[in-house]
Amino acid sequence: MSTAGSHLKRHRRAVGSIIGGIFVLLILAMGYTMYMFGNQSINAEQQIINNMRTFDIERSQETFRTVSGPTLDLGNQKLDIVLQNVGPLPSTITNIGVWNGIKWSYSSFHVLINSGESHAFTVTVPGIQEDQPNWTYMVQFITARGNLYCVGYPNS
Repeated sequence: MSTAGSHLKRHRRAVGSIIGGIFVLLILAMGYTMYMFGNQSINAEQQIINNMRTFDIERSQETFRTVSGPTLDLGNQKLDIVLQNVGPLPSTITNIGVWNGIKWSYSSFHVLINSGESHAFTVTVPGIQEDQPNWTYMVQFITARGNLYCVGYPNS
């Protein structure tokens, strides 16, 4: 009996060693998985930060100047303005807002102005009256990067 008992004892020890080895492998696999997950998260976060930094730099370089205008056409209720992109990057005008002394009105646009180029805008000014030529108007040009460029009429 001593031989049969020692054989069973050895068999149980081998199973215990196998189970212990599997647990060690599971612990190593979990550690590796956590490391890879953490590494991917850090890389994704760094990419977002770099994109935001690039966006902020591009936004700060967006600059316009008024080439001509604004000129007011009372009969057609329009302001004509020519803007030039003096920044180093192309800019897209996405909205134009007009303050007519009473309320804002916005129009959607999609106008790409390359660096150094100019674009003429004709903006409708709602509610303008011929007997109110002394009113002041404010025109806001809103870019895709979120910048505002304001032009007043009369020039301000």
